[in-house]
Amino acid sequence: MNPFKYQLNELSFSQGNPFLQPQYTNNVKLSHTFNYRLTTALSYTRITDFFARVTVAEGETSNFLTTLNVANQSVYNLGVSYPKKILSWWDVYVSVNAYISDYEATSPEFLPVRQETLSFYGQNTFNLGNEWRAEVSGWYNSPSVWGGTYQTRSLGSLNAAVQKKFFDDRFTARLAMNDILFTSPWAGVTQFGDLFIDGSGGSDSRRVAFSLTYDFGRSEIKKARKRKTGLQDESDRISS
Repeated sequence: MNPFKYQLNELSFSQGNPFLQPQYTNNVKLSHTFNYRLTTALSYTRITDFFARVTVAEGETSNFLTTLNVANQSVYNLGVSYPKKILSWWDVYVSVNAYISDYEATSPEFLPVRQETLSFYGQNTFNLGNEWRAEVSGWYNSPSVWGGTYQTRSLGSLNAAVQKKFFDDRFTARLAMNDILFTSPWAGVTQFGDLFIDGSGGSDSRRVAFSLTYDFGRSEIKKARKRKTGLQDESDRISS
């Protein structure tokens, strides 16, 4: 909200908005769990005076970043999650969300946006025996709206890891690969007033990491502490 200008480069600066109004969120959610596994949730969220970080043109050669109340937002969401043991050594977890984001303009320079989005997350865990464990996971987002203004293209990530434990589970070696296909960097477009931006970005998300960890604690002490805590909890429950 600080109105003073902060120069970012020769052509742009950042400026706070002392007239920014708070946004208010109302949420209704109905969820159901079947057989302690399959969870389904239906929700509706309404945000009034939604504020977003926008880029505003100043003349023909410069622009500035500020935060404005631009819209009222409605989000309709249906989510399903399900963990499943395929085999004794293979566990699967799947989560899917389908939602609609609807932005009703309250600022004359903001273009109304309505976007249907599908997001997915899946994880496979393999217990291979002899303290070997492997994991393959990934997520995907179809085109969506970020920050109320950017309409982003689809993106996702495929990850894998393998680990081995030694010396009574004290020593763990782990090799992990993240964003193997390098599909998580984002790209999108936005327009506010007469200014149109086609942008992209991301981080060095595709990487390989190897780690070694060792647990110096004594397992006998940990077990004793856990038993003591359980007895204490039961005692507290009876006393109350």
